[in-house]
Amino acid sequence: MAPRPQDLPADHRLRSVVARLPARLQPHHAPCLARLSTEGWRFVEVGAVMTQPFSDDGVAAVVGQPAGDLGAVLDEATAAGVLTERHGQLAFRHDLVRQAIYHEIPQGTRMAIHRMIENLEAADLAVLAVYRGESAGDRPAAPAPAPVPDPPDTPPGLVGWLSPGDLGVGRAQAENILGGVRGTESDGSLAGALSTLAFLAWNQGRVADAVGLQQAAARRAAPGSPPPRHLHLGFGLATMYTAVGAFPRAHETIGDIERGLGPRGAGSVAPHLEGVGGGGDGMAAAALLRSRLSVAIGRWADARRHAAGAAAWSGMLGGAALGVQAELALHDDDLKGGAALLARFQQGPLEAQLMYGVAAGWWRAAQLESAGGGTQAACDIMAPVYGEPAAHTRLLLEEPTSAAWLVRVALELGETAAAERVAAAADQLAASNWEYLSVVSAAAHARALLRRDAATLERLGGEHTHPLGRAEACADAGDILAQGGNRGLARLQLERALAIFECLDGRRHEARVRSRLDDLGSGRRRSRHGDRPVSGWASLTDAERRVADLVARGLSNPEAAKRLFLSRHTVDFHLRQVFRKLNIGSRVELSRLALERDLKPAPSGRHEAVLR
Repeated sequence: MAPRPQDLPADHRLRSVVARLPARLQPHHAPCLARLSTEGWRFVEVGAVMTQPFSDDGVAAVVGQPAGDLGAVLDEATAAGVLTERHGQLAFRHDLVRQAIYHEIPQGTRMAIHRMIENLEAADLAVLAVYRGESAGDRPAAPAPAPVPDPPDTPPGLVGWLSPGDLGVGRAQAENILGGVRGTESDGSLAGALSTLAFLAWNQGRVADAVGLQQAAARRAAPGSPPPRHLHLGFGLATMYTAVGAFPRAHETIGDIERGLGPRGAGSVAPHLEGVGGGGDGMAAAALLRSRLSVAIGRWADARRHAAGAAAWSGMLGGAALGVQAELALHDDDLKGGAALLARFQQGPLEAQLMYGVAAGWWRAAQLESAGGGTQAACDIMAPVYGEPAAHTRLLLEEPTSAAWLVRVALELGETAAAERVAAAADQLAASNWEYLSVVSAAAHARALLRRDAATLERLGGEHTHPLGRAEACADAGDILAQGGNRGLARLQLERALAIFECLDGRRHEARVRSRLDDLGSGRRRSRHGDRPVSGWASLTDAERRVADLVARGLSNPEAAKRLFLSRHTVDFHLRQVFRKLNIGSRVELSRLALERDLKPAPSGRHEAVLR
């Protein structure tokens, strides 16, 4: 039975939630919310925590009641206009109402509900992983009755891509196979069992064990042939290699998958697919893996192309690619586009959302909130991770910049205890996996932020296995040095960060670092184009160009100020200068000129030396 989200009187709860809504929405939504009973509040509060849209069955599972008993409560919430039905699922009529309800749930209770939802999803996929002969898109209603698959040569499906939770069923299944309970286990079933244990080890943060078991599974699946003859085995290997910075091995493994597809994507690998449904899925898997690898090595243009190719496929793999596209939109500073992609990802198949762990979806949503100025909202989204970071080891492994990001956000809000918990979990992960530089560097980055250790951050600017990690370390070092009054060294570190971000083509990151350099009054180059003329685009300063770009994309002056970490008055001043230098008088004209400029061929010549 889940704890009741709140034990406050209904009128107090109502006032608190309504107060969080914009003034223009309060007169409409206050009467709707006032119609909810105590049980109605409990229903919508659990629904507000769940992935949107959600099901009444999911709420019933969390509160520990049969779904049929909640029918009257559901009718009450929909009649009140708080919830609505969409394609057989439930959703809030207005997301601001959902957010207001979510943020009024006490943090401890909210974390407990998150954990219950997470465990239910994990158990659901654990059944899927061991259910004989079922694909990842066909979720069974109940676990297979026998502890060992029948027939024994059917290995588990796309196993291991599960959120943390009770995976005992999968472990027992694998151990029974490896123990020879039936005595007739084939190479295929043994490979599946080894793969299951590999992913269990991965979720627990035992990297060497996970990689070794997955390699053994690949060898057992098809002796003498390229490792990823079973698609899910190659998928797992490539993901692990990418996460720990073994980029050449990830590239080779994805190449083996691609070569196994045959000329039309349905060659020798097709008869061996587990958890996916044919050669087309193999092509989607390779594209998805390429997109993740391209993000990791800093080739974001390639990542966009591969992610678009994977997203064109329906089902689990295409849904997972939407998450990658949302991340890339964030780097492009396209927050509206990123939010739309993330919404599609969250409304997609459950397997797609859990493919890289439920915390990865939270992290993307939190990053979008933070980029838009919602630092507290970002922290609230990641509350389960802040509460128990050791339970979300997979996020720290597969997103090497996540630990530092979590610490950075917590410190910004003065939540030192939360930052310390994240750093401690990263330290423990590094101590258990000292031979993997990516894990050690990620932990050192988080700890250096907590200690304000600029020297370590400077070193990590050259040691991180992932380019984004190197750039962020340099930027963090620059910030700490600037706050300590060492403006010269601060400029040097920020220039290092900017050089990497420019090669990554990360517009949001570039703008952030340039703003900090401008605040320092740096003596850096004033323009990439040499001496400025007195009018036209080339006459704009770096600060004016950044303001012009954001306003041309539809942001208001206050929104641009928040994005650039400037005051509203500073943005107003820069925009007046832009209008004068471009000889225009409106934002519409600015948007037209910006579009014409963007349509011109971009100059070539950027190199990737700083990425290596």
